[in-house]
Amino acid sequence: MKLMGTKKEKFNKDHGFTLIELMVVVVIIALLTTAALPQYARVIEKVRNVEVLHYLSSLKPFQEMFALQHGYYTADFNRLSFQPPRLRSFRPYVTRADRGGYRLAFQRTGIIPTGISRGYVITHDYDTERGIDEVGGNLPDYLQNW
Repeated sequence: MKLMGTKKEKFNKDHGFTLIELMVVVVIIALLTTAALPQYARVIEKVRNVEVLHYLSSLKPFQEMFALQHGYYTADFNRLSFQPPRLRSFRPYVTRADRGGYRLAFQRTGIIPTGISRGYVITHDYDTERGIDEVGGNLPDYLQNW
């Protein structure tokens, strides 16, 4: 019968991790990060595009009120009682405003992650005569259905 704890365990260089084992773990983590980063950047880009939808939903009632009072839509937002939400990632500009509707464009600005199409524009076309109220533009493929 052996008594517990009577045998001395031999401790030598067998405990801990070797440099090679640590380097393998670092390489695996780097590969996983490299694979996940582009997808993460795309998700963040989709979230940034929500800024545009918020801007449009805030603007539309003010444009409608102005059109009811004056008979046309305005390109000058200073004429509206509209305090636009701050856009951190886009620069808005009006490309058309008349009796039939208006067209806004939102140019992507700021730092754009690698792998994201640079300089894309989101457009909002609101045309009462043709019955159009749509958002589009020259968006990257993965942003088409955001």
